[in-house]
Formats: sequence, structure tokens, C-alpha cells
Amino acid sequence: MKLSEMTINELKRELKTYESNLVISTEDLGQKYREVMAIDLKDPDDLDDIDQKESIKLSGAILTVEKKIASYKRYIAKIKKELELKRKELTKLVNYKIYQIKLYDDNKNHIGNNYVFFPYDFAKNNGFKFEDYELVYDANKQVEKNYNKKELLEHIFEVFNIKRPSDFKGRSLSVSDIVVIENKYIYYTDSIGFKELKERFENTPLKSMKRGNYGKW
Repeated sequence: MKLSEMTINELKRELKTYESNLVISTEDLGQKYREVMAIDLKDPDDLDDIDQKESIKLSGAILTVEKKIASYKRYIAKIKKELELKRKELTKLVNYKIYQIKLYDDNKNHIGNNYVFFPYDFAKNNGFKFEDYELVYDANKQVEKNYNKKELLEHIFEVFNIKRPSDFKGRSLSVSDIVVIENKYIYYTDSIGFKELKERFENTPLKSMKRGNYGKW
């Protein structure tokens, strides 16, 4: 199958296979160089016909492996180029923002809150309001053009709990946090999944919030 006929996932699998082959061949090349060196380090008086034949054989094998490695590198470069083209064609950048309840004021004094870390049904009956929040992260994620919002939210939840970005200084994403997708869809992180809120993003205080004092932006 031609690279141009492959899907993004097929290209990723192909890339993984050939990158693995490249690693194996590189290790094989290193071993052959060590074997040649071992022969070359022998005293010339101790070399026999077998050593000379082995040295010639290894030199030929090294040339073969070097050609294979060069071939793998060229093919990997082509895969990466095709992947980039496919991503531009089939994906788009989606903005997402994370808001968390502000627990400290600018002087680091603790601010009391009745519903932090509580599910939405509790929050809405205990003073929930957007003014209690601050923007803690603002970034873009490359997704398929027909992406599923639920899957994106689950991905964001995983990232900000398991492998948080180095420039993220907020708390792990948890219940009561808010995620906004495409500056339009507002989601409250509930005890199970996410609760989509009906408010229009542009009509809420969230729109004008700047990133909080968790660290440099």
C-alpha cells in the first residue's frame, strides 16, 4: 500500500515499525564494528587466514547494514512527511481552557468555598458562580476534524492527572473544575464524567479572565 493511501493510524503504525527496525539495525551495526575492531587490535603476527576472511566478511556485512539504515531513515522521513500532510488535511487545532476555583487571593490568604471538589448538583445549590474561578491553563490540541468532545474531555482529564504539562501549575484536574472547548462549550467536571452547562461562554465572566498566579504563562 502506498503511504498516500494509508490512514493516520496506519502511518503511525508503519512509523513505529520502521523506527524499531532502525534501532535494531543500528545496534547490529555497532556489534559488527566491535567485532572488526577486535580483529584489528590483534597483533599482526597472530592474524591467520580465518581472521582475514572474517574481517572481509564483516566489512561486507557492515556495508549492507549501513545501506539498510540509510534506507530506513529515508523511508521514515517520507512517513513523517505524509503524516504531516494528513494531519493538516484531516485535523484541526481546538482550543481548550481549564478553570479552577480560586482558593487563595493575591496575598496568598485562603479563600473559603462551599463547593470546591463537589459535584455539580451540590455546587448549584451551594453558591456556584463563575466569578469564583480563575483561568489556569489555555492551550490548543490537534484533533480530527470530526472529533468527539467526550473523548477530548477524557483525554484532557487523563493528561492533567497523569502527565501534566511542565508549564501547568494548577491542581490535578478534579471535580468542580471547568473545561471550556473552542471558547464555546462549558463543561463542569462532575463526580462521573462532565456536565455540559447551558450558559454561553461569551456571556460569562470566564471569557475575560486571564491566567491565574500559578506561574509564568
